Amino acid sequence: MINRSLIRVKVLQVLYNYYHKESMSISAAQETLEAAMESDYRVYLYLCGLPLDFSDLARKLIGIEEGKFSPDPDRLSLLRALETNPVVQHIESDQDFVVRRMTTSVFHNPEMSESHESILSEMLDEQSFRASQLETFEGARQFYRNLYGDKYRQSDRVYDILETTDAFVTDADLPVIFSFVTKFYNGLDPDKEVSDLLRPKFASKSDGDFGSTLLRAAIDNKEAYRERISGYFKGWDAERVSEVDYLLLQMAMAEAVAFPTIATTVTINEYLNLAHSFSSDNSYVFINGILFRLFTDLKEEGKIIGD
Repeated sequence: MINRSLIRVKVLQVLYNYYHKESMSISAAQETLEAAMESDYRVYLYLCGLPLDFSDLARKLIGIEEGKFSPDPDRLSLLRALETNPVVQHIESDQDFVVRRMTTSVFHNPEMSESHESILSEMLDEQSFRASQLETFEGARQFYRNLYGDKYRQSDRVYDILETTDAFVTDADLPVIFSFVTKFYNGLDPDKEVSDLLRPKFASKSDGDFGSTLLRAAIDNKEAYRERISGYFKGWDAERVSEVDYLLLQMAMAEAVAFPTIATTVTINEYLNLAHSFSSDNSYVFINGILFRLFTDLKEEGKIIGD
C-alpha cells in the first residue's frame, strides 16, 4: 500500500526534521521514518473499516429513537440496516482487522466521530438510501463504496481531521491512501477474509527497504552531494535556494546513486512532483534543470545506469 512515491514524501519529512532537531540521531531518524509510514498505513486500515463506525453510531441512534414517545419506523428501519448488514457482519468476523484498526489515532478522534454523525444525520433527513439496499452483500458493498467516495474522499473536513490527528499524515499522502481504500471497497468479497483483501504495508521487501536506504544515503552523503549540486547553480544565488529545494536535490542525487537502476526520468518526475507539493512554482523549473544536468554527468561518469 505504501508505494515509493509515498515513501519519498515520508523521507523528505524526516530529513527536514533531522536537520532541524539537533538531538535527533540517525537511528532516531530511521525510527521516525518507520513510525511515519506506519501512520499512513493505519489511516488506510481506519478508512477501510468505516462500515463499523456507522454500525456503532446506528446502534446508539436506535436507542435514542426507540426511547421517543413516537419512534419513526422509517428512520428505525434505515438505522437497523446500517447497524447490521452483510458487509458489517463480514468485517466484524475478522477480529484481527477490527483490533488492528482500533489502534489508529483517528479511531479515537472525537472530530471524526462528529463527522460521522453529521454525515449520517444528513443522509437520514434526506432519506438518501433505502434499507433494502443493504440487504444483500453486493448492495451493501456498493452503498459503502459510494458513501466513502462521495462523503469522505471528497471532503476537505476529512482531510483536515486526518492531517491534524497525526503529524506524519499530510495532504500529499492522502490521495495515495484514498486510492487504495477505494480499491478495498471495490474488491470486497464475501468469500474472502477482510485481512486477505487488505494491501500489505509494502508490496515487496525492496519497497520496505527503500525508505531507510534512501534516508541513510541522503544523510551520510550530505556534504559531498550538496557541494556537487551547488556546482550547477549557474545563474542562481546559492544563498537564495530554499532548504526544501536543497533537500529535494540531495534526496534525488542520493536515490540516483543508491539505486542506479531506477530510470532517471522516473526519479526526476518524482522529485518534480514533490517540488510541486512542498516548494514554489519557480523551484519546479530550477530542480528540473539541475537534475537533468547532474544526471547526465553522473551517467557519463558511470555512477548511474538508469535511462
